[in-house]
Amino acid sequence: MSNAIKPYGNTCTVELDLPWEVAELLVEQGPILIKEITLALKMRKQRTDCNAKFAALAEQDRKEAKERFHNLGRIVDEALTGQTTAEQRVRLSILADEHDTNPSFLKSVRQLYRERVVTAERELRDAQIIRFYFQGLSNKEIGRRVGTSVGNVSTILSRQGNLITALRRLIREAELAERTRGGAK
Repeated sequence: MSNAIKPYGNTCTVELDLPWEVAELLVEQGPILIKEITLALKMRKQRTDCNAKFAALAEQDRKEAKERFHNLGRIVDEALTGQTTAEQRVRLSILADEHDTNPSFLKSVRQLYRERVVTAERELRDAQIIRFYFQGLSNKEIGRRVGTSVGNVSTILSRQGNLITALRRLIREAELAERTRGGAK
């Protein structure tokens, strides 16, 4: 529509090639159309800004709810650890009353919490095994340090094969870059 827009200081010149009918319509309706377009653009921007704020708040609420959920699991786990089954049932009923929920929900929360803890411990152990592997330790030495069997170390290393291959490649590339940098000096 526009052939040229030329800004000069505080002004802007726009050259348009329009049919006469459109030009007449713009002269007659231009100010009203500009107001409506401006209002529509402002409303669109406000809606976009509000949607971004609501999305950020929803994400924050989701994270806080997840954290509260895991904290509840920790509380239940700590309360029930080391107790007999009968004591656990009584303690679970007391906790359910305190948190205004039912005991079966708290059992589920505890189970999910324990799974999360086990997963985190497993990931930490796997990372330690890979680190010791790259330090050149044998599977037997790694198993002794981490507190697991040689077979378990072998299984973890084979399961993490793609990661180990990628790490080897990164190490080779870093060494090559270092040699290249050292040779360029």
